[in-house]
Amino acid sequence: MAQMPTIQLNDGNTIPQLGMGVWQVDPGITARVVEDGIRAGYRLIDTAEGYNNEEGVGEAIRRSEVPREALFVTSKLRSGAHARDEALKSFDATMKALGLEQLDMFLIHWPVPGQNKYVEAWRTLVELQNQMRAYFRNSAATALPISLAPTVLAPGAAKSAVRKPRARAERTARRTRSSPSSSSKL
Repeated sequence: MAQMPTIQLNDGNTIPQLGMGVWQVDPGITARVVEDGIRAGYRLIDTAEGYNNEEGVGEAIRRSEVPREALFVTSKLRSGAHARDEALKSFDATMKALGLEQLDMFLIHWPVPGQNKYVEAWRTLVELQNQMRAYFRNSAATALPISLAPTVLAPGAAKSAVRKPRARAERTARRTRSSPSSSSKL
């Protein structure tokens, strides 16, 4: 199989351009689905604590014949865990469920502006990075700190490794401007 093209992140690390997500994959079949995906050539596996199937993702990775350092595993901080202590517990629960020693990317799933805790969540992810509680392995298998990729950049916090694609942001802005709730009625 041809090697998957990659995209360079702001921090110099790379991520496979195409990945496999497991949102709405039944936990009972997640391991088989992810194993099939890895055999088919997927090297980016995207999951989240809120999907309730991280255990199956970890099981598939451990059973795979593809070396762990050849895979890029992403998970996400759940929306109800943005306070520091909850974020730390959520990260630990993710790592336990996956059964992995490293996580390549840990994202803020949704900033939940109404909670007004996304800055605290971001700072906690920076803390996890500084504590080296998770590692990123590039193609040379060199251990580097986790790539942080929250939805928003917190004031005074470290620079995000991931850029929000401009086209997506522009489409979202156009949809918002053209939605019935934002249009005035004649």
